Formats: sequence, C-alpha cells, structure tokens
Amino acid sequence: MKFLVDRRLLAQAVNPFPACRSRKRFHFRPRAAPLDVATSQERQQCSIVAEAHKRGTLGFGFSAGGLLFPYYLGIVQTLRELNIITDTTPLAGASAGSLIAACHHSGLPPEQVKEACFVLADNCRRKGTRGRLGSVLSQFLHDLLPQDVHERCNNKAFVAVTRAWPRPQGELISQFHSREDLIEALLTSCHIPWWFEGTLGRNFRGALHFDGGLTNFCPAVTAPGILTQRVTCFPAARLRRAINIAISPPEQYDLNVLLGWAFQPAEEAVLEAFLEQGRRDALAWAEANGVASKAVE
Repeated sequence: MKFLVDRRLLAQAVNPFPACRSRKRFHFRPRAAPLDVATSQERQQCSIVAEAHKRGTLGFGFSAGGLLFPYYLGIVQTLRELNIITDTTPLAGASAGSLIAACHHSGLPPEQVKEACFVLADNCRRKGTRGRLGSVLSQFLHDLLPQDVHERCNNKAFVAVTRAWPRPQGELISQFHSREDLIEALLTSCHIPWWFEGTLGRNFRGALHFDGGLTNFCPAVTAPGILTQRVTCFPAARLRRAINIAISPPEQYDLNVLLGWAFQPAEEAVLEAFLEQGRRDALAWAEANGVASKAVE
C-alpha cells in the first residue's frame, strides 16, 4: 500500500521556516503595535501567567529543534530551580521538544540528562546523523530512561506525532502503555521522513506515523484549564506562522546555521553556550512575568 505525503510536509521536515528555503534573503519587518497598546497587552499577559502559576495551571510546549536540544535543557533546569516547572507541570513537545518533556518527568537529574545528551551529540558529530539518528537516539533512550518512566509521564508529557493515513494528521499522545510504548512515541515524534533512519515513517501503535513537528511544530498542552507557554530554540521573529512564542533565543546566529546544527550537532562549546542561553532566557521570562520570586534556596 502506498502512502501519499504532501510534498510541502516533507519540505517542512527539512526546514520548518518556509522563507529560508528560498535563495532570497529573508527580511522580517513586523508591524509594531502602538506603545501604550503593547504595554497594556504585556501587563495583561503577565497577570494571566502569574495567576496560572499561582493556581498550578501553567504548562509549557516545546517546539521541534533537533540537536539544539541543550537549549531546552537550560530552560527546564532554570524553571525547575525557580519552582515554576515541577514534577506535576504538564509539558508538551514535538521532536526534540518531546524528549525534554519525557526527560523532565523521568525524574532524572538534569546533569545526567546533559551528560547523556553530549555523548549522543559526540557520536553524531563523528559518525553523522543521516539514516542513523534513529538507532543512536533509540540506544540513548533505552540506556537513559528508568523502567517506570511511562508511569511518571502519563498525563504529564504530551508527545506530538503525525499519523500518515489517510492524510497527515497531528496527534498528541499523553497515555503510555509501557516504557517501550513511550520510547516508540518519542522516536516517532522525532522521525523526520527519510532522514531519521532512511524510511518515510515508523509503525507506531499499528499505523504509519512520522515527525510530530510536521503538523504541530510547537504543541500546546491539551489538558483542561492549562495555560501553555510555548518555547522554541529558534528565534521567534523568524517563525512565519503566529505561534505566540513565550521563550526563544535572540537572533545571534544565521537561521541557516541553526538549521544545520539541528541536523548535525555543533561543537560541544556551542552546545554549552546554547544551554546557558536557555537558562538566561528562562530567567528573563520568569522575571518579566513576575514569577521568579520562588527560587529554591
């Protein structure tokens, strides 16, 4: 049986930023709101975030990001230290975003996750990623995640996948039958067609699925009453669609360079810098929204 996949989706798998697939230089000139209106809207948003934090109804959604994953490590590490992300905070994610959701709720120390991540990056740097990232990531997850990780993640980690048939359709998985079922969901969420392991997709729960970022680039938590703050490891100004990003890095690097590092890891010093940038951006967001006062002593 043949599965027909929209070519635009496959193009998005390689580059989720349509403007950057053109040879023309991309110039972003947003239309700014009047200062008083923007300030009023920002104050209202800060109030909403602070209230959700107080009520325990704050969640986070992490975009696809490939091997820029260390940025998310920095984000989560700082928000954990501030008691903003806790063991019960719902986290949604696509591709690399799904990995940070599962790693956080696995209960593993951040330093252990970082060490394993850098070992994976070193492997990919030396041996490449095309056609073999799937097997490397599978080994990473099987070695790292505890036996009860699926129980820890149930109803708290929301993993974006794309169902291929009868047409590509996004799904968000938050119930996992076993440790292996969770790992398969994570691998499916990361499965960039043809690149990940040389196949269009993978058989997940009896049906062909692939990368969740194709249909839900930066997912929101679907649990009732949760206010999702979206996070991406790419500069928010470069996103073509209005996704309402809460935390993102500054435009420090050319976008094509970032996309290259998402597929083939940067040097370790650069990954360390991304982690530290994530920590700074998370703290800046917390301070801007008035929720940075509950730091753990």
